[in-house]
Amino acid sequence: MHPIICLGLLLILILGLPLLGLLLSGHSIPNHLTLLPIPTKAGIESFSWLVCGLLTALVSLTLIPVIYLFFQKPDFTEPKSSQTADFPWWGWIAFFWTVGAWILAWTRFSWFEPWQPHTFPLLWFGYILLLNALTYQRSRQCLFLDRPRFLGQLFLLSAGFWWAFEYLNQYVNNWHYVNLPESNHLEYSWYISIAFSTVLPAVVSTYDWLATFPKLTQPFASRYSLPWITSQETGWMLLTLGTLGLGLIGIWPTLLFPLL
Repeated sequence: MHPIICLGLLLILILGLPLLGLLLSGHSIPNHLTLLPIPTKAGIESFSWLVCGLLTALVSLTLIPVIYLFFQKPDFTEPKSSQTADFPWWGWIAFFWTVGAWILAWTRFSWFEPWQPHTFPLLWFGYILLLNALTYQRSRQCLFLDRPRFLGQLFLLSAGFWWAFEYLNQYVNNWHYVNLPESNHLEYSWYISIAFSTVLPAVVSTYDWLATFPKLTQPFASRYSLPWITSQETGWMLLTLGTLGLGLIGIWPTLLFPLL
């Protein structure tokens, strides 16, 4: 199946399942529901020791074997000099860009006040390019030079990816934004889409850089794989779990929000 078709079907499930769950259960649809939400009001504060305990146990069970393997002190070798390169000139531009963006973001210059709310993407654009430069320095490869089209697609995908989270947040009210600048909804949706577009490129660029350190990769390279993780049955199980979670999240938002 073509990736675009898969992405379209996924989007239909994400947008439609919470609504379908509410309709089938007889619950009312939230009055504030919209496709491009920018929440500014806090939800109802709640805390469950049961949910907290289950999440803590799940995270611990996931991390313990990883930490155990990491500290087994396996033999590893750093990249040879032939595999490394000088720090690229565009990396220095990214470095000074990031430092400048950081200063502008965390100080309060009166002359910069109108642009203060828009410094978030400036920081992350610099971070993404800087991580690509560091990756290139260690491995002579990076997304920016070797897969620019893929990197560009990540920016587009990331914006939609995070808007989907904002849409689902309307059912659970887990977070909201404060001190937003005065602007019409369409204009601010454009600004915030630029900020959302940096999420996936930053994550993938960070992963690529960390993967250049043998200490972080070789402890797990020689371990036995778990074939069931990539089996078709596991895929259907995870799809079913995700479908149920999205369908029921509007009915039990406090209990099921971790599935979001």
